[in-house]
Amino acid sequence: MDFNRNHVWVFSPLYELPFGKGKTYMGDASRAIDYVVGGWQISNSTNWSSGLPWTPSFGECGGEEDVNNVCRPNKGSGSFHTGVSGNIDPVHHNLTFYTPVPDITTTSSGPFIDPTKGHLGNIGRNSFTGPRGFYSDVSIVKKFPIHERFNVQFRTDFFNIFNHPVYGAPNNCIDCHGTNDGKITALEFGSPMRQIQFALRFDF
Repeated sequence: MDFNRNHVWVFSPLYELPFGKGKTYMGDASRAIDYVVGGWQISNSTNWSSGLPWTPSFGECGGEEDVNNVCRPNKGSGSFHTGVSGNIDPVHHNLTFYTPVPDITTTSSGPFIDPTKGHLGNIGRNSFTGPRGFYSDVSIVKKFPIHERFNVQFRTDFFNIFNHPVYGAPNNCIDCHGTNDGKITALEFGSPMRQIQFALRFDF
């Protein structure tokens, strides 16, 4: 459930260029020409997804229900807005995702309420979602036929080709007011910025 996304759209086209021996264009090309214009293939994998889930917590919850880091508030009646806003802070290198509320143990209204001592709040586990994700990888492949049952494949893989950041979950303490509270401080695990890989493969 920690990795459940409510909505996922995936687009994965694969296109072999119609050039070279036996293809629509330059189908009668010589072996030498075919080595240059034939055997090209382009593929892409693009994914738009809703954010990963996270669970709100609060600061002064030692007397409520704090077992194995479980610490949840009750639902209140006010609004609580989340979403990436503004630019990255050049000093602290974080990004605002929500504005923390006042200490819920000293207030009786708002979007979150203190469940009182000895009680676990009714906010559901993983009831909030983090920033949505956009992922797009591209591969360009060139095949070189060597023999009837043997060929060489040179490929270039572009991971995150658009260099689009996929942000991780925010700090989840909804009433803490430190430097990083309500902020996103890192990219999503396993989703780095653009990377390029070259590979040579032998098929037989």
